[in-house]
Amino acid sequence: TVTVNAADNYAFSDGTKSKSLSCSIGKAALTIKADNKTMTYGGSAPSYSYTVSGLKGSDTQANVVTGTATYTIKSGSTTVTVGSTTNVGTYSIVPSGLTIGNNYTATYQNGTLTISNNLTATTGSCATLTYNGSAQTLASGGAHVTYADNSKTNAGSYTVTVNAADNYAFSDGTK
Repeated sequence: TVTVNAADNYAFSDGTKSKSLSCSIGKAALTIKADNKTMTYGGSAPSYSYTVSGLKGSDTQANVVTGTATYTIKSGSTTVTVGSTTNVGTYSIVPSGLTIGNNYTATYQNGTLTISNNLTATTGSCATLTYNGSAQTLASGGAHVTYADNSKTNAGSYTVTVNAADNYAFSDGTK
């Protein structure tokens, strides 16, 4: 509350010499955004962090934002526990839990966790085979792959399709 006094020889229209005004300073907007992170399928979950924007004057993050941030990882509305076997894809990093100084109103923004294919799939190799009258497996020994059209009986040349398993890719990035 601010008190305003009329100058000498003056008065307000209601005849008084003094009035009170209620004034305020609104809080500044502060944004807390979870930083984007990446990991590879089979690897360790990353350490999560955040970035603050909107600080005013000489304020610093250290004197405005306190506490420890918590992060929830979501796929749509489903909470996901991230570990080495979390499927390849993109997930929301949802920050929360910080205490904000009195001069600010905080808005939290999600970051993105991107889990990429593990590039350790290998094709294996074709077996050295001789016709024996029975179905034989043409290719084997690959890691993290499936084979299509991989069993033949008759002599001849064949193409075996090798596909990387879910969450894996070949070293050149192909599936």
